[in-house]
Amino acid sequence: MTPVPRREVFEMIVLLAAGIGVSVLGLLAIGFGIPIADTSSGNALLIGGVVVACTGLVLVGMWLAARALISVARSGAIQTA
Repeated sequence: MTPVPRREVFEMIVLLAAGIGVSVLGLLAIGFGIPIADTSSGNALLIGGVVVACTGLVLVGMWLAARALISVARSGAIQTA
């Protein structure tokens, strides 16, 4: 097993933190948009919040995929140059 360089670990942590942070911001925007959904600014908050929340989930999914790829590389199934 080869150890993962510190830079890759740091990048993984940043990706996960960004994904969680963006998801929380999206949920906050949705929460603020629900009470004023009848207005145009409420609709804008709802739509923007959903887009941002989905972006956060995509970032978390990218973190999961990268984690799986690193575990495959560690197992030796893929020979790195």
